[in-house]
Amino acid sequence: MRKLVLILPAFCFAAWPAWSQATVAMRAGVTTTYTDSTGQVWAADSGSTCTGTGTQNVGTYNVTNAILGALPSASDQPLYQNERYGACTWTFPVPNGNYNVTLKFAELYFSTAGARIFGVSINGASVLSGFDIFAAAGGQFKAIDKSFPVSVAGASITVQFVLGSANVPKVDAIEIAPAPGPSATPPAPPGAGTATNATQPGTLAVAGTNNGAAVSQQFNTNSPVTFTFTAAQHSATLTWTASTTPSVTGYNVFRSQTSGTFGAAPLNASLVTGTTYTDTTVAAGQTYYYVVQSVAPACPAAVTITTPPCGSSINSNQVTAVIPSP
Repeated sequence: MRKLVLILPAFCFAAWPAWSQATVAMRAGVTTTYTDSTGQVWAADSGSTCTGTGTQNVGTYNVTNAILGALPSASDQPLYQNERYGACTWTFPVPNGNYNVTLKFAELYFSTAGARIFGVSINGASVLSGFDIFAAAGGQFKAIDKSFPVSVAGASITVQFVLGSANVPKVDAIEIAPAPGPSATPPAPPGAGTATNATQPGTLAVAGTNNGAAVSQQFNTNSPVTFTFTAAQHSATLTWTASTTPSVTGYNVFRSQTSGTFGAAPLNASLVTGTTYTDTTVAAGQTYYYVVQSVAPACPAAVTITTPPCGSSINSNQVTAVIPSP
């Protein structure tokens, strides 16, 4: 665990301004700008919201150690010598269109693999799961960049760092660059793309846990889940059978680009009260996986077999959606 920490409930900085469709570049955990070898100016850290309690701390850290493999050139080591760590989220206002989001990492603190494992989502879609910087880069103080295509239809890109199985997430720098290709367009008529859907009943012990929270319900108590998919060129509409659990108040939708692996944060910003949801943040040519959880009132601290249905259910069956290329 870190020796130099700030244990705070949250960090909040000034929000990012609206950007034209140009490259957005930011160094995490610093208050000064940096101009790299190509002339790109990297802004100081701004606009983050970080949460943490106890050992899941949040803060900044920097080193002067040499970083091997820095990009865009070996001289650009300052892009990797600082970090913000914790369960942090940045939202960048950008015009609708296609982008490549690059996350820069180097393990600055831990000297062994397995010491830091976390995930990352972009606009609600999981792009990294079980990520170990040390293992991926091949050692400490070694640079590794991870880039992801993102199609924006909602005028912003949100990058969220998700707690994993060891320590806390971190990032050194974030770059958002316009990508070639057509911009995101309004949904085309349904029917394009492909989907697979294995229907199966939800199952869960009467009392148990889900993502660390006590639960006492199934997704669809008395009938199998029927989770269907309709694709448009740049959207995916999901429908499912309503839960028969009387106390259910709504649903959360989860999306990933790794089959069977979903983060803790739902795709929807607020609870879905109906049985359909349209995802307009899909990218052309990409494959996505979806599940749904039904949500009842929060459970008491102790759940027994007599506790009424409560909490979030287990996942529904998974649907696979292949978005067509323009």
